Amino acid sequence: MNNPVRIVNNFDRMVHCAPGLGTIRGVPMATKRTPKARRPASEGEIHEAVLAALLDGRLPAGTPLREHHLAAMFGATRGRARKVLMRLGHEGRLDLIPNRGAFVPTPSLADARRVFEARRVLEAGIVATLAQGIVRRDLEKLRRHLEAERNAAAAGRRHDSVKLSAAFHTLLAQIVGNEAIAESLDRLLLPTQLLVSLYEPASLSHCAPTEHELVVEALAAGDVKRAVAVMTRHLAAIEGRLAVPRERAKEIDLPAALGLARG
Repeated sequence: MNNPVRIVNNFDRMVHCAPGLGTIRGVPMATKRTPKARRPASEGEIHEAVLAALLDGRLPAGTPLREHHLAAMFGATRGRARKVLMRLGHEGRLDLIPNRGAFVPTPSLADARRVFEARRVLEAGIVATLAQGIVRRDLEKLRRHLEAERNAAAAGRRHDSVKLSAAFHTLLAQIVGNEAIAESLDRLLLPTQLLVSLYEPASLSHCAPTEHELVVEALAAGDVKRAVAVMTRHLAAIEGRLAVPRERAKEIDLPAALGLARG
């Protein structure tokens, strides 16, 4: 049986690993329990807390996540924490390095260029296809999704905004009705989510709903040329908003980043 640990493959060489770039502050010793812990957190609760922190951009690139730290903070066993880290690794959210541990990925702007070049080619075809005959029912689905995006952005729910933004593009691919196209896009959306959560300033996260609305308007008008143009500009705008910091944080308050209350 193959080793289930995801050895870093850089999202088909998309992500470069640079572990150990900072220290962690506020992490309890493995032998201590989290202050005011009511009960051990479930695997799902730990997974959701780490994923929310990733999508919110609260965990800088290269941050190490140790199973004994997570276990202590969430009042869980190391085995449960290990399962969460492995799950996040298999989902492509973390880099798992044998004998080193789990780390927040460290994609570069060169990686972003390759991902967005592929997305522009694929998604131009998606919207061109849809603009030739999208039905009212599917337009309504897209408009309802836009409303959810606007609400998340207005409320400042960054991790919801990142997930909903990716889901908009997934919905477009699903409406086309070609499973191969949807699967190809999914493989590109995951590294994009990481890039956005790590490197897009939170103050610019509100841009996506407005840009998505332009896409929907072009589809509703049946204008193939405009649909391709606005999607291309949208993807270029996302790429342009990414800014890899020159210096990473030297000290991370991990409990605070994971949304854990202080005792």
